[in-house]
Amino acid sequence: MKLFLIGVGMAVSAGAFAQTFYGPTPYLQHSDSPWFGMAGLQLEDAEDGSFDIVGAFCDYAFLSSSFVEGLIDSVDIDDGILNGTGQQGPAGVGDAFWNVSSMSIWFGINNVALPTHAGFVWTDGDNPIVFEAFDANGVSLGTLNGQHADNSYLGGTDEDRFYGVSYAGGISRITIGNPNGVEIDHIQVAGAAVPEPATMVGLGIALGCLAKRRRPARA
Repeated sequence: MKLFLIGVGMAVSAGAFAQTFYGPTPYLQHSDSPWFGMAGLQLEDAEDGSFDIVGAFCDYAFLSSSFVEGLIDSVDIDDGILNGTGQQGPAGVGDAFWNVSSMSIWFGINNVALPTHAGFVWTDGDNPIVFEAFDANGVSLGTLNGQHADNSYLGGTDEDRFYGVSYAGGISRITIGNPNGVEIDHIQVAGAAVPEPATMVGLGIALGCLAKRRRPARA
């Protein structure tokens, strides 16, 4: 993983909050993020084989590189060049996170403040695609829907899309799902919410167990 820390910016909010959703928008490289250059941005690209965003937990079942090599679908730039494929390059770079039908990321672990911005890049799966975000109390902030899967699982990047949300009151969880396996990459968070007293309970996030599952066969 390359964990990018850009500055030390903090977001402070009070009163009524409004959420803003981003995407699904095409994404091939870091600069395609709507938050590129934002102070304090953390970006997880899976390249060291682990998930390392401070204060967060990802329920991925596999790294893409742990199963058939030809099915890896990383963000295009992760092999060092924009070449229309998310497969691993000659230096062995190019990886992502994969789960059976959905992927969730929880925030506020170990009393780390909830982020105000959170998102990731969908790189492979099937239609329909649903992204959802939750506030500090676990209440849904809404959903985004996508229909951009290309019916191929061989690393193509034209279908890759960024999904994200910003919410000054703090984001406790983001999730994405679609039929028959979902793959994500370039997970991004920024900002640190200062919740109103009524939302402080949302900082205690319960974690489930990691479940190792086999990748279902695809036609």
